[in-house]
Amino acid sequence: MGSAHRRPRVVWAAVAAGALLAVAAGAGVLAQGAEQGPAVARGAVQPAALGWSDAGSTGTVFNAASGRQELEYPEPRRLAVLIGDSQSDGAAGVPGEATWPRLALTAAGYDVVFRGRGGTGFTAARPPYLDYADALRAQQWLLPHGDVGLVVLQGGGNDARAGASDAEVHAGVTGLVEEVRRSYPTSTILVVGTLARSLEDGGGRRHAVDAAVGTAARDAGLAFISAGDWITTEDLGGHLLDRAHLDEAGHRIAAERFLEELRLRGLMRSERLLAGGAEAPAS
Repeated sequence: MGSAHRRPRVVWAAVAAGALLAVAAGAGVLAQGAEQGPAVARGAVQPAALGWSDAGSTGTVFNAASGRQELEYPEPRRLAVLIGDSQSDGAAGVPGEATWPRLALTAAGYDVVFRGRGGTGFTAARPPYLDYADALRAQQWLLPHGDVGLVVLQGGGNDARAGASDAEVHAGVTGLVEEVRRSYPTSTILVVGTLARSLEDGGGRRHAVDAAVGTAARDAGLAFISAGDWITTEDLGGHLLDRAHLDEAGHRIAAERFLEELRLRGLMRSERLLAGGAEAPAS
């Protein structure tokens, strides 16, 4: 099943290694520049404790449009800002850099800046971690500043687990989009739904939440990529470590599908299709 055999072969281990090198190159570059607007106490933000990194940033700046402190990066157009749950954060022994959203975005030529946390979502919280929009409002994590290359909002699985209604999911997506647009009025925003089985294959509430996320994205005028049947169509059932999380091989298969979806929508920054480490421009 699926169409993975038609996709270009990507050496995912090299892509993940490239992502780790990009993070390492920026590590230790802390906020030293002059700040504008009210400062955020570093003790209050606690990036390490809250599971995000400011590696690669050169300082903080106050964005009057968003009302928030944001992190400055040398080349914001290289960045893909990914807000997500454990599908992006990593789970069951799979590190974040080896997850399907981050593998695909790195292969598409972006430097990925992840924000979010496993166990959270558009409505779901896992104390002390708030849901996506409330975490952003409370500045549990800081967004990159400027016109970034791409913003990806991924999730829904924890909303399904928590029993959120379609209306609650819609409101959660809408609220997050409103907050993100305050920081990124001109950047492309993409919404990615919930990894699930097809309806006929027992997708249940996860499949339904994927559809609810898609409705909210379209109502906001945003592009949407459904993952609500990928476990079925991409033959991922044998790669599940539990009901929702893939092993590393499964993440690589899902990453190929996500990369294909990015390509179809013209969202490739470049393609790292890995002949001797060479990077080819997107066609």
